[in-house]
Amino acid sequence: MNRGHETRGAAVAYWLITISSWCVLNGLGALGLLVLFFILFANASFEGFFREGGNLSAHYLVAAPAARASFQHLIGWLFAGAFALLAAMRVRCLIADLRGGSTMPPSNPATSAI
Repeated sequence: MNRGHETRGAAVAYWLITISSWCVLNGLGALGLLVLFFILFANASFEGFFREGGNLSAHYLVAAPAARASFQHLIGWLFAGAFALLAAMRVRCLIADLRGGSTMPPSNPATSAI
C-alpha cells in the first residue's frame, strides 16, 4: 500500500474538519453576539426581549419589500462584521492547530499536550 497517499488523505481530512469546525464556531459566536446585542437593546430583560422581538417582527412583516431588503442587508453586514471580529481574534489558534503544535498550554497542567 502507498502510505504517503493515506497520510496525505488523512491530513486533508484533518484540515477540512478543522477549518470547517472553526468557521462553524465563529458563525455561532457571531449569531450569539447579534442576539446579545438585541437583548441589550431590550434592557436585558426577558420581557423586554420578547416585546422588542414582537415589535420588530410586526414592523418587518408590514414593511415594503425595499425596506425588508435593506434590513436584511444590514443584518448581513452586522453578522459579517461579528464573524470577522471573532475570526481575527481566533486565527492564531487555527494556525497553531493546522501546524500541529498548539501554542496554548493544556487546560490541566498535570497532563501533557498531545
